[in-house]
Amino acid sequence: MPLEIRAWGELATDQLQAIEATVAGRVASVEAEPGMTVRAGAVLAELASPEAELEAAKAEQEFTAARAAVVALRRSLGTQRLEREARLADMRSAREASREVLTDLERRAARGEAVELEQVAARDALRSLEERIELEEKVLDLLASTGREQIELETERLVALGDVAAREKARVESLRVRAPADAVVKDIRIAPGTWVVPGTELLQLLRPERMVAELSVPAPLATKVRPGLDVLLADASGDSIPGTVESVTPVAESASPAAATGGHLPPPPGARVSVRLGSPPGAAAAADAAVEATIRLGELEDALSVKRPAWAVEGGAGSVFRVAPDRTSAERVKVRFGFGSRDRIQVLSGLREGDVVIVSDMSRFDDVPCVRLTP
Repeated sequence: MPLEIRAWGELATDQLQAIEATVAGRVASVEAEPGMTVRAGAVLAELASPEAELEAAKAEQEFTAARAAVVALRRSLGTQRLEREARLADMRSAREASREVLTDLERRAARGEAVELEQVAARDALRSLEERIELEEKVLDLLASTGREQIELETERLVALGDVAAREKARVESLRVRAPADAVVKDIRIAPGTWVVPGTELLQLLRPERMVAELSVPAPLATKVRPGLDVLLADASGDSIPGTVESVTPVAESASPAAATGGHLPPPPGARVSVRLGSPPGAAAAADAAVEATIRLGELEDALSVKRPAWAVEGGAGSVFRVAPDRTSAERVKVRFGFGSRDRIQVLSGLREGDVVIVSDMSRFDDVPCVRLTP
């Protein structure tokens, strides 16, 4: 015998997300409808903003020009450096040649040849070349350091312009309003042709996989509910949704909910039960949608049970009319009940397997031991 209890409640979510405009513009089209299931990245609406598109084109143009300027600067500095290095190489070659001339003159002077004036001229020429080489090396070092600084400054400017271009491009892309994740469209706050400014709420989305069911469990049954129990939910459209009890919170005594199921109001709640859904509800389901739940507490092995009479109390005793084998009469018998479920109750004594009993309201026959049945 399955042990089940019935509860009522509604779907709830804390993942209701408002989609707002980030750019001023006019609503060109609305691609979504309330209740529609959308995938992540799906276009929900499109805005038109010539100003944003113009700013994006201008920023992209400036970024492209800055990138070309960096390339040109690198080329110019590289050319200057190569020219200076070539000039320095020529000077070093000339210095080596001048040293050879001076060495030859010194050998000739050692042999007694009169070359004094030539030696003085050679030394002056060598000294001049060394000074020019030293100066050229300094110029080359200065060119390298200043070149690096110029490139760093231009690169920083290029990065800044790239950020601006990326930001303006993102603004243009945001004109196509997309779903940030798989969701259900709950509400649409705009219409084609309307003008919106940054911060204007465009749509509301809810995340079905983040939805839970909040149930009110009657006081006599609340103590039986615990986290981890299986739950089967039914919404207004008749769809069944599996779930699991996530938490149980006692609730102070209060009035019964106004919602009715099957023409009967549920008893006052004794606990607030939060149910984690095992699968997303259908597109028609939304936050605040009413649901009826069957919470499975477990089952009894080899239990004798009967369809639960409306007056039957778990663990209580009473009497029912047992139908005779010929189906022409029914006699009153005393029974004792055990565990109760949603639509069945355990019979501890008074009945046997196969007995047929009357479970409808027979209170008007409380003073008779037997009733006659007619076809």
